[in-house]
Amino acid sequence: MRFKDIKITVTRILARLAPALFGASKQQRVEFPWGADKLRFEHLADFDFALSARTGVLPARLHELMRRSAADLEAEVHGIRHLDQRITDILTANEAEAVPCGPAVAQVGVAVFSKDFDWRSLFAHLVELPASDNSYVRTALRKYQLYLNARLSTVRTVLELLAHAPAMASEEMDAKATVMFTADGEMHEFTRDELRRLPQGEAVTLKLAPGSAISLKLARHQFSLTHNREWALVADNGKTYTLHDGVNCVGRGRDNDVSLDSDFRNVSRKHLLAQPLANDVILLTDISSHGTYVPPTALAS
Repeated sequence: MRFKDIKITVTRILARLAPALFGASKQQRVEFPWGADKLRFEHLADFDFALSARTGVLPARLHELMRRSAADLEAEVHGIRHLDQRITDILTANEAEAVPCGPAVAQVGVAVFSKDFDWRSLFAHLVELPASDNSYVRTALRKYQLYLNARLSTVRTVLELLAHAPAMASEEMDAKATVMFTADGEMHEFTRDELRRLPQGEAVTLKLAPGSAISLKLARHQFSLTHNREWALVADNGKTYTLHDGVNCVGRGRDNDVSLDSDFRNVSRKHLLAQPLANDVILLTDISSHGTYVPPTALAS
């Protein structure tokens, strides 16, 4: 029998015996401190699910990015891409050559990981796991790449805002009143005092129960913010603009995540950042010169 045939036979035998030999270790309980908590996972699927809520961008991070210079943001883009490639190299080596992820991450250094969502603390403990728990490290790396992608998207959005800032500031303010119809069909003049203008450049948290909606205004134009299975903006002409997970840049510009019709002339090219979060909460950041107005009762306490 040729050596190649022997190798194939041995590989098949080991594959059949693997569940009996290593099944216990795969189901072995894994626990480690993570931030102020001590997490315990009986199965890899539970660990994967727990990490899914940590792949977005924290509101505080958005505020910090908006205070940076364009040069700093460009450096951030380069750094994110570089780290993402290093993680891809680790995962590729693990899959192609069975190189354990833990030692490779330790060699890179846990300091390269963000402190957001306690990612750095997590990897500091993951690299201490035995090689039999390599799947936990691999899962964390893949989830961290999702976090990097979300952060990269946010940095690019902030860079676009900086590039359009002069044009946004030059737009003229239109303070005309808007006519609205009440539930009984009577017409009355809408005054902005009925809504509260969001502070420019500052994230504000709104809480909206599933199946409900509130009125809001982008400049002088009336919209509804709805929360059903998805978050959406509904214009007064009936057109619906769905908000995806992560940060949505809303405005008249064609390069926005949510590009509004050009008929909304008073809406800025980059008008609003909307970021749906967990627990029926959405984060709104007005970045316009015309203003965004919401009901005070919708503001989360």
